Amino acid sequence: MYQRSPGYVLTAKTPRGLLAAALKAEPCQRVKPGQLRGMTTFVASICSDSSLQQFLPQIFIAGPKVFSPEAAANFNAAAPGAVYYWAESSAWNRGSLMQRYLELLAASLDHVKEEYQIILIFDTATPHLPRPVTETANRLGIWLAVVPSGLTWLVQPLDARAMACLKAYLHREYLRVASESPNGVMEDEEWAKMLARAATDFLGSRSWAAAFEETGCTGHVGSLG
Repeated sequence: MYQRSPGYVLTAKTPRGLLAAALKAEPCQRVKPGQLRGMTTFVASICSDSSLQQFLPQIFIAGPKVFSPEAAANFNAAAPGAVYYWAESSAWNRGSLMQRYLELLAASLDHVKEEYQIILIFDTATPHLPRPVTETANRLGIWLAVVPSGLTWLVQPLDARAMACLKAYLHREYLRVASESPNGVMEDEEWAKMLARAATDFLGSRSWAAAFEETGCTGHVGSLG
């Protein structure tokens, strides 16, 4: 079973930001206006079969203030595995990008399509539900499982079991890399590498089977908790 991230993990109000939203009540780094960034959407994917995790697309979407087309091209050229950087007009997801994600997901798992049925679990956000999206999913043979509004924290594996740990990982990595930089500010390349590590070293190196069982997506009723 496969899952698409329901929301926006990175709120960039520090250099490549990770701190402002999470640490509003704590001391934070002051930066120059020219170093402020816009938002970056992390379209994270996990699955119940750890052997397939490495194939799932992990996508970072940002507007031109964060990703210029040239920077995105450079980041993609150096990206490991199934990590992608999409330079768009803004970081906000929309139906056309959801369709693009579905196409990429289907292509990434084409080699196992005879063995597995892809079931995509996501919330009721507007970009997820327009007719072209459902038509694309139907054409690709992807089943859509829509989580009712307000319940992703309880029954969506990624939201319920992975997001908090993922944000903590990004926070630690940001502080570590920034502390090692001469001026305390990440360079673009280091920032892109940190995002890639979140997708590969964090999401890709773990088994998420328990997350699906504990939220009732797989396994037996007795495993819910």
